[in-house]
Amino acid sequence: MEFVHHITLYTCHVPDHYGGTRRVFEKYIGSKETECFSSDMPRECGNHCLNFLFTWAVGSEGDMFPQHIGIPAGDNSDDATYFKLEVHYNNPMRKSFTDSSGLRIFYTENLRKYDAGTLFLGHRVTPFLMVPNFQETFRTYSFCSSECTQNGIISSEGLKITNVLLHAHLSGRKISFRHIRNRKELPPILQDGNYDFNFQQFRTLKEEITVLPGDELIVECDYATEDRSIITFGGLSTKQEMCQAIVIYYPKTDLTDCRSQPEFYSFFNAFSVTNVTGDIFDKMSLPLTKFRPYVTIGSVEITQLDNSMQLAGSVEDRFENPFELTLITSPSSFHNISFAKYLRSMNWRDKSMSKRIETAWRDGRHYMFCSTSGHRRIHIRETTIYYPQFEPHNDRKQTDCRVDNNVSKLTSEFWFICVVTSVLQM
Repeated sequence: MEFVHHITLYTCHVPDHYGGTRRVFEKYIGSKETECFSSDMPRECGNHCLNFLFTWAVGSEGDMFPQHIGIPAGDNSDDATYFKLEVHYNNPMRKSFTDSSGLRIFYTENLRKYDAGTLFLGHRVTPFLMVPNFQETFRTYSFCSSECTQNGIISSEGLKITNVLLHAHLSGRKISFRHIRNRKELPPILQDGNYDFNFQQFRTLKEEITVLPGDELIVECDYATEDRSIITFGGLSTKQEMCQAIVIYYPKTDLTDCRSQPEFYSFFNAFSVTNVTGDIFDKMSLPLTKFRPYVTIGSVEITQLDNSMQLAGSVEDRFENPFELTLITSPSSFHNISFAKYLRSMNWRDKSMSKRIETAWRDGRHYMFCSTSGHRRIHIRETTIYYPQFEPHNDRKQTDCRVDNNVSKLTSEFWFICVVTSVLQM
């Protein structure tokens, strides 16, 4: 497992009017694995294998759900259920090796009381997550809006969170998962004040947390880059960064993904840059046309993939920093200077400047992405919004979640492959 970064299992489902799941995927069973997001990966995997089922990350000892919940697998029809397994590797030295890793899943034919669901929260995986170099601490902010939970959580009784995985990469130091209701902050759902990339485990909460329609959920990540001489951007590689919370909850509802990223112009305005140009933004579908963060496939509105996945497998992917391909058009004093060059000219040892940019991103506008299974869009009226305004919880502390009272303890460069498999309904 030396080179394995994480493993993710997705279910695949193709609507009948597109041919049905069995007809589309049966031909891929037993085929050789392919590099994900490359031209070799079957297009159907990208379009129809989007429903998250389970993930393993570095340091995990495995996970067990409470006795009253289980994640459903299989269709309600006689069709086979198909899965896509993604194995993400971190192998910067390009060493040859044979990988025998995988997932062992235990299941029961005796249905548990509640079907559980999975909810992705936090920051979209995008170069617009940026952490300057030479920072003792730098914080990013991401959130799930009240409108998204209002429209995505079906029951008025809400959903109950049982397990949470907090996730960042190597420069991550602290992660906070905050809970807002009616403009007042409730006690944090989970905090890790001593985040360790090599210890990533779903935490089983001792007390289940109820999230009601209209609640807001915030994920904050603190990073330390004092030993880094270059800027770190969000991305799939271990040396890039992420900021996410993956939540197991019940009863299963429509909402599966509620994440944000800085709005295009708000991101650049933090640097006093008012406009930029670059073909790279066509690949990233930015800025979002009419602030609509989705595309239409047939008659279905689909939330766009994360920018990192839009770039993966493309020619542009070889650039560690896509802003090398971005030219400043205004103000005139920076005209035709690449944004990456402009970033390198800044004095990142100036802590007041870093803090000003951090605050500007928090207080600026954010794109909100809200979707159900298969990345299908959940309709929200406001897709470009501001960070929530609320009264902070008066006993909010940064603690190590491994000793948090609300948590049960449990005794290339970067590349990845995809495999399609299936299981028949008995």
